[in-house]
Amino acid sequence: MAILQKTQQYLEHQVDNATNQLRVTLKSLEEKNRSLESAHRLAVAQNKIKSQFLAHISHEIRTPMSGIIGFADLLSKTKLTRKQAEQIQLVKNSATNLMTIVNEILDHSSLESGKFKINFKSFNFHECLEATVSLLSTQAKTVPVILDIDTNILAVIYNDPIRLQQILGNLLGNAIKFTRQGRIIIRCRQIESQSLLVSISDTGPGIPQKHRQELFSPFLQINDYTLSHEIGTGLGLTISKNIIERLRGTIGVVTQENVGSTFWFNFPIITVKEKEDPLCQYTVIVIDHLKLRRNALHKQLIRIGCRVCSFSTAAAFIKHKPYAFDAIFFTPVTSSHHTSHLQKTLNLIKLISTAPIILIQDQTNQALEMFNHTIVALPCRSAFLASTLESVLGRRQAQPSQPEEKAPVRHSGRRRQ
Repeated sequence: MAILQKTQQYLEHQVDNATNQLRVTLKSLEEKNRSLESAHRLAVAQNKIKSQFLAHISHEIRTPMSGIIGFADLLSKTKLTRKQAEQIQLVKNSATNLMTIVNEILDHSSLESGKFKINFKSFNFHECLEATVSLLSTQAKTVPVILDIDTNILAVIYNDPIRLQQILGNLLGNAIKFTRQGRIIIRCRQIESQSLLVSISDTGPGIPQKHRQELFSPFLQINDYTLSHEIGTGLGLTISKNIIERLRGTIGVVTQENVGSTFWFNFPIITVKEKEDPLCQYTVIVIDHLKLRRNALHKQLIRIGCRVCSFSTAAAFIKHKPYAFDAIFFTPVTSSHHTSHLQKTLNLIKLISTAPIILIQDQTNQALEMFNHTIVALPCRSAFLASTLESVLGRRQAQPSQPEEKAPVRHSGRRRQ
């Protein structure tokens, strides 16, 4: 009995010790929970204060920056020396870069807080892409920028045009920043009946293997990849990824070092069955040695209602001797862009046709103003392209001329390599 009693007392003592330890542990956990709750409330409050601060400071910064950009733009249009004009342009570029950084930080904060807004509406998708690419392509000083939109893509769709422009702007801006030779091409394809794919391909240095996994991480800047002195936040790709996911799409990249990169994104769409009248109905010739650009312009002219026949060189056009066309779009070859050579080529074209010649200007052939022809810079908006044709052919019809015999154009609507 004595042994049993001692055993019972020992067990009761052990239970009491375990109970006391459990009580201490529970008390410690309660204190830790209270501490975590307090830390959570503090973090939420700090995040709210951070968001309010970012919203306030971005407004305070953007207001004077808008004034600086606006007045710099006005000042650049006054009579200035070449050095003053260059300095004003540097001021404007710096202010624009700072405005971009402020906007990216604010967008990232909005995405984190869940206050980022998506506004769906019907809009002209072709116009949206053309306007964005035309604006940004002026920053590409040494490489041609080509916009290639398939002719089967309906113009009017239902989505968020501002956010799509933001994604395209981020991706195309990076391509322009990191590409010094070759070309940049933006392609738009319909991959399914209700889905579009947009890709931006460049011939830049490519992205090193070690950085590809973290490419869409915030605040990442790849120093080895950067070729310019432009600053940034490293948020562009992160913001683009977040936006496209909110549009129920995906984004990715295919890259190879010393070859180039292709960033792509796709997204579902709702097409709006609105039949659009053709902007113009003419038969035109396209002469361009660069196949990618020639095909892209060919498609764009078809989209606005033209019948098109394309040639790679002026010699091929002259040898083919097409007839019954209204205008010629001609892109001079950069390597042969001497006044005498180009003038000789233009004179040869004029020997077989009195149709007006519209010279195509891109980033590699800027000095065409010396020639007495209409000049169109590519890429450009389809509406501008149509209005240029209307203006050129309207002026031609207003002038007295010899009547030309009309006949069907051979190979109309097909590209000639």
